[in-house]
Amino acid sequence: MTDVAPEVLARLSRRSRVVAAVLGAVGFLYAVLVPLLSGRPALFLALLIVLPVGYAVIFRRRRRPGFAFGHYDGQPAFAAPLTPSIGGALVIVLLEAAGLLVPAGGGGLILPGAAAALPVAALLVASAVAVLLVAAAVAVLRTPPLLRLTAEGLVVTGRPNRLIPWDAFAPCGPAGPEMGRDAIWLQARAGTRGLGREWATDVRGRPPAPGQAWFRLRLRAVLVDPEFLARSLRTYRSNPRLRPAIGTAEGVDDLFGFATSAV
Repeated sequence: MTDVAPEVLARLSRRSRVVAAVLGAVGFLYAVLVPLLSGRPALFLALLIVLPVGYAVIFRRRRRPGFAFGHYDGQPAFAAPLTPSIGGALVIVLLEAAGLLVPAGGGGLILPGAAAALPVAALLVASAVAVLLVAAAVAVLRTPPLLRLTAEGLVVTGRPNRLIPWDAFAPCGPAGPEMGRDAIWLQARAGTRGLGREWATDVRGRPPAPGQAWFRLRLRAVLVDPEFLARSLRTYRSNPRLRPAIGTAEGVDDLFGFATSAV
């Protein structure tokens, strides 16, 4: 088994969501209940900033080779979840913003006494926005893996989700990570949906193979090592016999054996 087992990444993802929810709730209650009678709004807002910044430092991106176990359409998959340092910090900020808008307590609406001076309609709007912000935070906490590898192909989470079959990718596979390591360049059939904009050349100015197009897959918010992802996609594109084991414990060692030895 690899030194970055799928269970390790799954625990990291779950733990980061729990911590984000707890810190977000603390920030929400702080924004609602702590009055601004001290006349130090700068200190009040600074303490609100500490929670998301501290969270982001603790769960800063740790991109090491590996995937988590997941599912897609009832089938096992290798999954790459939302990067904790981005998703969790966003949850905390959304909940704190919701607390600032709740027209109750000294912290409500940021300024002391502001709630009492506003008309009922404005208070209702502020409350509605606060509810929407809480709903958005819950949606971020429930965000499914952004990328999943299945026996059928690569799944890109979106509205709707897109399944790109393995045979849609060029036989040569991805070119590898772009400078900055936040994206990889893929060759796939022209017209393939789910990979974003088609490019006439890659970052190095190379044209695609006939019938193919270049696609730039952004990975800034994805908890995955770009180079390992590129090698994994090449592995499954070139070795169909390995695909049935995707998402299973039996397939982990095979994937690392092939992907880490690929050049």
